[in-house]
Amino acid sequence: MKILLCAINSRHTHTAIALGYIKAYWQKHYNRPEAIIREYDINQTCDNIYSDIIAQKPDIIAFSVYIWSLHLTLSVCSAIKAALPNVRIILGGPEVSYTSEKILNRHPYIDIIIRGEGELTFARVCDQLLAKASLSDVKGITYRENDEVKFNPEQSLIENLDEIPSPFKQEFFKGVKSFTYYEASRGCPSKCSYCLSSVQGNIRNHSLK
Repeated sequence: MKILLCAINSRHTHTAIALGYIKAYWQKHYNRPEAIIREYDINQTCDNIYSDIIAQKPDIIAFSVYIWSLHLTLSVCSAIKAALPNVRIILGGPEVSYTSEKILNRHPYIDIIIRGEGELTFARVCDQLLAKASLSDVKGITYRENDEVKFNPEQSLIENLDEIPSPFKQEFFKGVKSFTYYEASRGCPSKCSYCLSSVQGNIRNHSLK
């Protein structure tokens, strides 16, 4: 089995740190098989991105989706599913977490959406898929089962962020172009109605070390 972690960044100098965290957590707690990161940017065409992914011959593909990448990601996923009908396509990220049922109903080529924080949920989803087991007990996902869209209960946040290995200690950031994002905390003390950080609960901090 082959797992790809993908993101379409807003420019070629950006790096999707979310993929580093997902991979680091998966490899610490499961590590079978290795997850491979593939990054693209919105200046690339759908054909260019899709052909690169198809060449990898993946069994599971997960995209981290943001406001700038949603439409291109959906186009790429549609093309991938046409070429590889048995591949399992997973979406996660802020742009799909809060409209998961609508997206699955509108786009039948998407199999699973991870809502909210992704490390623990992604690991459990992949563990079940690799075991060819049911997803009914995996919290924090909306998924397709036959012709029905199902919405599982929410997944609790990871209270101790140090449970997530640092992606900076792995090879993920080798060859970083220009910008490196370093996360010190998650959440926000404010409750601004226009911001998704306001619904992520209390602030959680990585330890200083």
